[in-house]
Amino acid sequence: MNAIIVVLGASGKTGRAVVEGIRHVSAVRLVMRSATAQAHGLEVARARLSDDVELGRAVKGAQALYAILPDDFRAEAFHASRRAMAEAMTRAIRREGVGRVVLVSSAAAVLGEGGNGFGADLAYFERLLSDTNAAVTILRASYFQDNALMALPPAQQDGVYPNFFATRDRPLTTVAACDVGKIAAAALLEPPRARREVVDLVGPAYSAEQMSALLAESIGRPLSIVDVPRDAQEQTFRRWMTPDAARAMVETIECLDSGQIVDAGDRRERGATGLDQMLRAALSQTAAPTGPVQP
Repeated sequence: MNAIIVVLGASGKTGRAVVEGIRHVSAVRLVMRSATAQAHGLEVARARLSDDVELGRAVKGAQALYAILPDDFRAEAFHASRRAMAEAMTRAIRREGVGRVVLVSSAAAVLGEGGNGFGADLAYFERLLSDTNAAVTILRASYFQDNALMALPPAQQDGVYPNFFATRDRPLTTVAACDVGKIAAAALLEPPRARREVVDLVGPAYSAEQMSALLAESIGRPLSIVDVPRDAQEQTFRRWMTPDAARAMVETIECLDSGQIVDAGDRRERGATGLDQMLRAALSQTAAPTGPVQP
């Protein structure tokens, strides 16, 4: 029997790409919370990422694990809930002796465990995993191109592109979720290069002006860029996030804008997908998702 690879977040953008990359060469077990989630005809284990007992059953007998740290924007204690999930996953990995873990992290994790938005909790998770006996590959992904889809509703309805960054012309390194998934799948199938390895995932760089222009081309109408000032951003995000999550989102944007994020991994891998390609693929679907990308 083939070795089992367990995939967390299999219904997410990167998770779907991981499954597609490994399903024909390995036995795959998907970990899902919802009984209605698409299972791709593969084995499914039901588990909450905050429950190490359920997770332990889900990863039992696994040779390798694809791990994520999802964003629950409805959580009142946003950071605490994410760190609780990180701790539960680590306990399950340690208890069941999972020997190989590939984690999708964020470039912002290079700034440590506090004050850098989503990256802070991922840096915490990176540290926890490094204290297990597993061979861990950490994929620090740049800004997801797929987040440009959040601008789709105002673009289609009002002809505007909201810009949350300090300038319109500064290029920001991006990577497509599909490329992250492909690279993660390859890492899961290959022997680990080291006991702990950090890989910086990068792709093309785009400014807000370029992102707006490409989105405008994709939907076939001109767009005006509207700058959202710092003091209005948190209120904007609070329309659909808890205050704690909204603050984390603003912190993340500030970190991306700060110029402090640099490659600090053991090596770099580059995604080939361009923003125009990602937009065409997303808009060709019947209903393109427009919320922030969950790995």
